[in-house]
Amino acid sequence: MKQPGVVTVINEQFFESETRKLFDDLEKDILEMEDGTVKGKDGRLSWKLTRVGVYEFDGPTTDVEISSNNDQAVFTLEMEDASIKTTFHWAASYDLWLTDIKISGQATAKLYEVDMTKSVALGISDSGRLELDSRDCHLDSCCSMEIGEMDISVYGGAVAWIIDKTIGWWESEIKDMIKREACSRIDDVIHSELNSALNAFPTTTNIVHEELHFNYTLLHLDVVGECLVVGIDGGVTPAPGEETDNLLCNATQSQGLLGVGGHTPLPASDCVSESYDFRTRISHSSIQSLVESVFHAGLLGSFSLDEETIQRMKVFQPGYFSRSEDELLQHYLINAEVNITRPPSASINTELRCIDMEIPTELKLEMLHPNMSKEKKLLLVLNTTFTVGVQFQVAKDVAVDEEGRETSSIKLQGKMIRVQTAVHNTTKNPDYEVEVKPSSVGTLINLIRAQLLQPRVYKHLENGIPTNFGDVFEVEVPNIKYFENYVEFEGIIEDWAVNM
Repeated sequence: MKQPGVVTVINEQFFESETRKLFDDLEKDILEMEDGTVKGKDGRLSWKLTRVGVYEFDGPTTDVEISSNNDQAVFTLEMEDASIKTTFHWAASYDLWLTDIKISGQATAKLYEVDMTKSVALGISDSGRLELDSRDCHLDSCCSMEIGEMDISVYGGAVAWIIDKTIGWWESEIKDMIKREACSRIDDVIHSELNSALNAFPTTTNIVHEELHFNYTLLHLDVVGECLVVGIDGGVTPAPGEETDNLLCNATQSQGLLGVGGHTPLPASDCVSESYDFRTRISHSSIQSLVESVFHAGLLGSFSLDEETIQRMKVFQPGYFSRSEDELLQHYLINAEVNITRPPSASINTELRCIDMEIPTELKLEMLHPNMSKEKKLLLVLNTTFTVGVQFQVAKDVAVDEEGRETSSIKLQGKMIRVQTAVHNTTKNPDYEVEVKPSSVGTLINLIRAQLLQPRVYKHLENGIPTNFGDVFEVEVPNIKYFENYVEFEGIIEDWAVNM
């Protein structure tokens, strides 16, 4: 069985707004009921109710409960203290030996203290999307409705004893009809509207500048405490048309990109939260896989800086260090090639609350001395490791289209909070005579890092990694926690972005 790359914990709070929407839709459907018919007979007395319709559905409070039944995840919708008002036409007759007594009229019925419980089994469709099943269920209570009181007002009809004899049957039949219609119609809402909307959800989203796709098809559903634990694939695949050779490591393809890794899943006590709708953990190994995926996709790799770009910085202009006693620093930089030689390694820094990335880098530098011929170049090769500490945040961009509608997108932004440099080896062209001291190399590489490299990284981190998560959820992620083996995201799901 494939292990999920992401484990997300969703509490009951998330489902509350959706439950309210379900009963709002049920109310609309019930109010369309206008042609119900029931009839009955008891000996010589027969009756018929026609054009039974609902004209008011009012005042319910709603709630939801997540549970497990026969190893299946279930959420139960609860509606309490509703009132329903109906109107209908009635006709009754009493069969005598020589003739029939026939009477008819209209009536209204008011139903009070109406409570309804609807259990829905949660499953995963063949396409890896959430699927709701409320019809062919074997749960303790698929759908039930309790009606506390009922008052019927009858208009028309002159034979009171016939009405008195049949009105008790009317109450029973009207209650049964309302129960059948309510359960049937909420089933229709769930299966036609909700499942259609769920089936329209994308199962992949762009990540890292549309070069890679993040896969969030579902792998399993579990119930822990009062929460639904959702296992998501979390794998990364190339965008359509991209070459797959050497693009992704096997671990990423087979185990998923993000996830809980080897640490213990969230305990039940962590599931109960009034502040957060979901909590997601990303393991250390998953963070490493993400960094490697970015590297293999070519989005974190080699680039060059030409003379024009370099000399926009004053410290690299000819003669800036001409008065320095350091022979190496008297040279000025005219070209730089930056090569990341192998996939960076990532670790979690709990003290600084950041992700530390060690980036092995080879710098190939071309330099000139202001007092020497431009044909005489110093060629330096520096093998270094940059350690960059990055704090991440989840940001939401809101845009307004031409018609005034708001659209939002979710992106992962970062802030660089520390940078360290370690120089492992320095070589130069052997025919060029200059003293290359470690202190001089350290000063030079710090200047290059601060003036030329960090601004590029700042820009990428500020722009962020775009995702299409806004196509599915409207979310806020106000809290990110850093632990030894994982990073935990806590957030609020404001709404389903797909209209249910």
